[in-house]
Formats: sequence, C-alpha cells, structure tokens
Amino acid sequence: MILIFVEIGLAAAHKLKPTFYLVSAVIRAVLSILWFIMVVASVAGLGGGSGGQIVLALALILSTVIQVIYGGVRVHRVRKGFYNFNSGHGPVTYKGQGQGDVELQAGQAPVYR
Repeated sequence: MILIFVEIGLAAAHKLKPTFYLVSAVIRAVLSILWFIMVVASVAGLGGGSGGQIVLALALILSTVIQVIYGGVRVHRVRKGFYNFNSGHGPVTYKGQGQGDVELQAGQAPVYR
C-alpha cells in the first residue's frame, strides 16, 4: 500500500520516473505471487480457505504482471529516447530531401531552411 501512495504522490507532482514505477511493480508482483502461494496452501487444507480466494489471487497476479509489462515498455521507451525527442540538447538538424535542411526542436513543428 505504501508503494501505491508514493506512486500517486510522485505522479501528481509529475516526478514519477519509469524505473521507479517498474521496480515498485516488480516488488508488488513478487508480493502477490507469495500471497497466491499462501492462499493455495490454505485452500489445500492447511488453513481451510475457499476457492474464491484463489480467483482473487489470480486476478491480483494478472494485474501486477500487466503493470510490470507496462513499466518495462516505459523504461524501454525512455532508454530509446521516445519520450524526450532530442534529450534537450538543442535543435537537431537533418538533411531534408529536396527541401533543404530541416531543424527540429522538441515540441515544435519542423522548420525548413
């Protein structure tokens, strides 16, 4: 629960980094898998649980695995430069095809020269 509240606070402040999101999603996934193992042991006769608990544990595992996959995609996109167009290092100039040079700046339309 603490990780979820920390994520909400960081997301509200626009400071949630993809690596922190991925690490917290992995931690939650490991904890949900451990909980699933305890539920299966309980249903198997050690503690007298119900079958509905297994369904709930599987739904929790599925949701955390989806979060891990999404976190991995976000980290990969940041590493490949998908989110920061030119990493803030000034304009990028490309050789245009028949239109001269093209200057690209983050968040702006291309300027043909």
